[in-house]
Amino acid sequence: MMLFKKQRILSIAISMSLSFGTFALTPINVFAESPNFTTGAITESTDGSSNQIPDGSTDGSSGETPDNGTDGSSDETPDDSVGGSSGETPDDGAGDSPDETPDDGTGSSPDEVPDDGTGDSSGEVPDEDAGDSSDEILDEDAVGEIEEDVLVEDIDLISDKDVNEILKSTEKQTAGLSISIEYPEQIQCKTPVMFTVNADGGSGEYQYRIHSIMVHDGSGYVSVYDVSYGSNSAFQDSNSFSFTFHASGTYYVRFSVRDKVTSQFVNTGFDEYILNIQDPQYPSVEQIVENVVAECMQSCTTDFEKALWLHDWILDHADYDYTYSYCSAEGVLARGKGTCEAYHRAYVMLLNKAGIATGRIEGNGHVWTAVRMDGKWYQVDSTWDDMGEQYKGSYYEHMYFGITDYITGLVHSDHTAAKPGYESTSLENNYFIKTGEITRWSDPFVALVNQNIASGSTEFSLPVTDSMPNNFKNVIYNLVAYQLSNQSWGNVELSASYKDNTITCKTGASLGELSSLTVTPPVKVLYKKGEAVDKTGLTVTANYVNGSKILREDEYRIEGFDTNTVGTRTATIIFGGKSAAFQYTVQEQQGLSNVYNGIDYSAVFDYTYYLSKYTDLKQAFGGDHSKALAHFVNTGMSEGRHAKESFNVYTYMNRYADLKNAYGDDLKSYYMHYINAGINEGRDGSGEISEGNPTPAPPTGSSAIYEGVDYSSVYDYNYYLASYADLKSAFSNNEKAALQHFVNTGMSEGRHAKESFNVYAYMNRYADLRTAFGNDLKKYYMHYINAGINEGRDGRGETGGITPTPTPPTSSATIYEGVDYASVYDYNYYLANYADLKSAFSNNDNAALQHFVNAGMSEGRQGKESFNVYAYMNRYADLRNAFGNNLKNYYLHYMNSGLQEGRVGN
Repeated sequence: MMLFKKQRILSIAISMSLSFGTFALTPINVFAESPNFTTGAITESTDGSSNQIPDGSTDGSSGETPDNGTDGSSDETPDDSVGGSSGETPDDGAGDSPDETPDDGTGSSPDEVPDDGTGDSSGEVPDEDAGDSSDEILDEDAVGEIEEDVLVEDIDLISDKDVNEILKSTEKQTAGLSISIEYPEQIQCKTPVMFTVNADGGSGEYQYRIHSIMVHDGSGYVSVYDVSYGSNSAFQDSNSFSFTFHASGTYYVRFSVRDKVTSQFVNTGFDEYILNIQDPQYPSVEQIVENVVAECMQSCTTDFEKALWLHDWILDHADYDYTYSYCSAEGVLARGKGTCEAYHRAYVMLLNKAGIATGRIEGNGHVWTAVRMDGKWYQVDSTWDDMGEQYKGSYYEHMYFGITDYITGLVHSDHTAAKPGYESTSLENNYFIKTGEITRWSDPFVALVNQNIASGSTEFSLPVTDSMPNNFKNVIYNLVAYQLSNQSWGNVELSASYKDNTITCKTGASLGELSSLTVTPPVKVLYKKGEAVDKTGLTVTANYVNGSKILREDEYRIEGFDTNTVGTRTATIIFGGKSAAFQYTVQEQQGLSNVYNGIDYSAVFDYTYYLSKYTDLKQAFGGDHSKALAHFVNTGMSEGRHAKESFNVYTYMNRYADLKNAYGDDLKSYYMHYINAGINEGRDGSGEISEGNPTPAPPTGSSAIYEGVDYSSVYDYNYYLASYADLKSAFSNNEKAALQHFVNTGMSEGRHAKESFNVYAYMNRYADLRTAFGNDLKKYYMHYINAGINEGRDGRGETGGITPTPTPPTSSATIYEGVDYASVYDYNYYLANYADLKSAFSNNDNAALQHFVNAGMSEGRQGKESFNVYAYMNRYADLRNAFGNNLKNYYLHYMNSGLQEGRVGN
């Protein structure tokens, strides 16, 4: 029996962390993650000594961590000494050549993943197109492009009704050998969940393993927990696995069973067991990315600032995973630890969300990131920059931020040439150069350089005596050479290079006295008022008696270059007591056409207003009216952006029911209707718009009818969204979806959707309803709708805000299995004195009483102010002689005899 059909999703509200119980399961990275990465898993050192700080060794055995690079080989991945030649993953001893993952016993050649018996060659990820062999993973090498999300299509959500009808197990059978998975019905956040793998058929002797646990991170399917590493790739005798989750999201979990006698193999299949975890306390990786980038964008504007901020965020929130277990972005973003693969993928997701293009660079069994800043590529290694707690705040944390291919090749022996499309030659956005921190190392050489220039030396060497490891020295002192080469030495040109603890300097002939400046104006010299200036193409040349040189931007001063005043303006360049000028023009922001492809958008679009509302657009299109208009037409309208003060698309949509019935959630259609008809019909498109991201006007008359049932007695759209920020974000201006959420989810969660109805107050106020419905919250809503309101029952109660504080029961249960415990038990007193019970049984008096009878009395818990079991026991010797340490008997004695005998209970 197969309970989970192909591409069905089981929705479970749990949070996400991952550890394996009965045996030490570790990572699986079961297929190539990009066309250029074909080794399966990035496997780090197995000797436990992989320091992230170079130790100066010359054996090249440091795994992901750099050695000092003195041997030229710096193997990132050591040989595992088990018979394999490459050490990429351990050999399983099955007699085949060193395979990426253990042989599955099916007789096939060493496969990267065990065959799943479906007829394909690898079984790990089914080809979605059934037409090519590699499209499951996004090619990250599209030059200059932001790595886009790849969507998993054709996945149907199981309804609440389906979930209730489906047992929490899944089974798959192959040639008589079947596998089924069981797990507890009660799953709590951040609590290990035990999965039990059962097998039937065959010889009856089995071995088990986690085949894979994967997510789709936008660039491909990646392992959350890598079970291909070390001994964990082998089958085990234990059939129990413990998981704890750390983030919401969709997880593809695959279990395997092997017959120990016949070596027959069966697994649950890649898409047979899908967990769709949604927990508002533990956001998805995508939501984490969105939140982090939103925080970044508040203070960062340039590519350098964004890339550095996000780089530092990773270092502050993650540590390197020396168990080599977590290799997806989820590891770094949600768990706070991961391998180089996790660091790279997390950084890519953050940068792409911030609008910065990235690329993937590999070498020596390691992966790092190409980052495009201000139109140029740079190499950034966030993994190697994370040196551990003792180096927090030190310069080591930015050692590999913004370096060139040449410098990268000095610390990675495999990086012998630039990766096509990601050629990194600039150091302008290198951390030490950009911040000026390189002067810490370059300033000590300034006096020596000046002495040699003054003495007429045209070539000289400067010894480097720094004791830092060679990897760091190769980075820092190549940056020093760059700094010295670009520093002003008067009328002398200097070029410097670094190699083998020596900075070699060469000077040209003296240029003589400065005679004049020559300026080539920037490309853009026509501006609209208030538009940001653009210095692209601006070139300043210093002319000397014996030659000339082009000045760096930091060598000269520019005055009068702004767009605050309309007219023909003059900008002046000043250097060395000389000056030169160029002219530019500033025009008023008026007379610009709002016609695009023959349609006039003036009724809904104003260039100045549009850019003033959205800083991202101002940065992207500031000064270019045509591009801003094109963005609005092709993107902005569909996003519901506000481009004119007099038109608010959400207000327009919610104000007119006929339009809402016609266009639904198609925002662009509302703009077009207003342009083509609404404005002439006298329809009102105005509405309050807040700064930044406008808050849409709420619907003026929301429907509460869903599938023929009127929920208006317990539901109000505006109240529902105002009470829950998560719903406001998800369903703002979509009343149909909000009502659907309330009916299918909100009622079961006990959400408050109308001021006059509090489900907890209703439940606790009426004992007959608690007896009938127990903890099935949805039934209380339905009872009130269908009967309670007509019976005059009271559904009111304090909600306490977004997370309502339920009203305590007004008549709590004290009778359990025919026995009245009122003389020793009071619900409110019991929960008020024990925080653990309040958390577990708040608003469930039946469950609280059951706990008291079955556990609390034996634990000596006090259930009522007038009875203390220890005082009762110590006061009466006859009872101690009779009951000894059996605490429960003291409670029962007081109930059945002691109270009537006049004995004191406290």
